[in-house]
Amino acid sequence: MIHLEELMIGNWVGLQEDPGDIILVECIGSESIQYSYEWFDEDSIYGIKLSRNVVEACEFKPYTRDYKYRIYSDYMCNIYIEWSSDDGIKIIHNGSYTQQYPHIQHLHQLQNLYFSLTGKRLKVNY
Repeated sequence: MIHLEELMIGNWVGLQEDPGDIILVECIGSESIQYSYEWFDEDSIYGIKLSRNVVEACEFKPYTRDYKYRIYSDYMCNIYIEWSSDDGIKIIHNGSYTQQYPHIQHLHQLQNLYFSLTGKRLKVNY
């Protein structure tokens, strides 16, 4: 189950009634989300657990073999994420400053973090 307050339009979530079936959040109501003209309450959806395949479906290019991915780069700043199934997401800013986010364990949380950091929606190839 996901609390609706955690979601943004464009997040990917799974359906409880059909494990493995994922949907894109198109609209968020007071008690449910909409996908393809159907409404689903928060008890009928779940977060897609982060895995190497899920992270790579986000079009992140592996930076090293140890689950480090470059997510943002410009002339002043490079931001990398390092993912581990036990520790969640670690953000590395310009190779030195590191911040651990152990609560980020699902795709919608990574999508929301990416949007907060870059102001852009994360592209996910599903």
